Amino acid sequence: MSKQPSSESRASLEIDGDKLRLTGTLDFATVVPIAEQGLRWLEDRGPGAYRLELGGVDYSNSAGVALILAWLREAQRLGGQLRLEKVPDNLASMIQLGGLDNALLGPTGNDS
Repeated sequence: MSKQPSSESRASLEIDGDKLRLTGTLDFATVVPIAEQGLRWLEDRGPGAYRLELGGVDYSNSAGVALILAWLREAQRLGGQLRLEKVPDNLASMIQLGGLDNALLGPTGNDS
């Protein structure tokens, strides 16, 4: 059974050079402030090859997938790339079930 978020869901975004690192719970209560922070970072950086590490995500629902997709689209709009790293199995499963695995995980899948 998958872990459900607590009543006090928390998520955080850490920026480390060309890498964004998400941790915690990605749900409808937590993604909005993080989404804005990530979009601003991408806009400030402009075109480039960036990484999004997801190994610290302990729970995600479809809001987390939508967040990742929004960042991927913004990176592409700016002429850059966003590569996912350390995608938890439950999040990778949602991405695949939604038919977004080629867009989000790439043809070779998740980088570990």
